Amino acid sequence: MNADELKVILDTHKIWLTTDATEGYANLSGADLRYANLSDANLRYANLRGANLSYANLSGANLSYANLRGANLSYANLSGANLSGANLSGANLNGADGHYALFYGGKHSAWATCSHIGISCKMLTHAEWRKQYAAIGTANNYTEAEIERYRQWIFSLDWLIEVGKVTNE
Repeated sequence: MNADELKVILDTHKIWLTTDATEGYANLSGADLRYANLSDANLRYANLRGANLSYANLSGANLSYANLRGANLSYANLSGANLSGANLSGANLNGADGHYALFYGGKHSAWATCSHIGISCKMLTHAEWRKQYAAIGTANNYTEAEIERYRQWIFSLDWLIEVGKVTNE
């Protein structure tokens, strides 16, 4: 995808976000966006599932509630990006720069942004995970030791919640 095509998609998506338009939603699923400059782009609710965003500049981008499932974000610049509510399940964040956390506790990989945590295919807010981790773990046949490892990780993310408070003020 060239820069002109991407600009049209971003401009159309901006109109979709700010009006009652029924068309114009940014569907960049599977797109090759390696090295793309998307700094400060508004990609809220965009579909970037499986997109290749390696080495992309996403600094300051609004990726809130974007579908980034399975996206390649390796070495992307995510500094200052809003990832609240974004689905990062299966995303490759190797070497990416920004505010997020990754974890592997023995059964499934997990990720966290300032607002949400995803473990396996389940995405909830930090508060929801803190209340429900044991029940969810038990329902998914996690061992007591696995549940405890995930609990420790979930409760260690206060720093990330605080980053979100500062970013959203």
